[in-house]
Amino acid sequence: MPEERLDRVQMRLDVVEKRIRILESQVSTLTEAIRVLVHGLEGTPIAQPGEEQRSAGQAARQAHELLLLTEQASQRPER
Repeated sequence: MPEERLDRVQMRLDVVEKRIRILESQVSTLTEAIRVLVHGLEGTPIAQPGEEQRSAGQAARQAHELLLLTEQASQRPER
């Protein structure tokens, strides 16, 4: 009986560890997406008015693509 209990505890630990790895990956991706957005929104002191809007739009697209790619990767079955 104690061995079965240890097996169940180990299975739960494995599940928790997997979930933590997934969360760490998601936090890392969100951090990168925010960094891309901030960089795009910062602009430069000599940027022309239209350039700032393009830069922000490009940053938003990059951040969105990054999030989409990560979401697709997380939906793939594990090997």
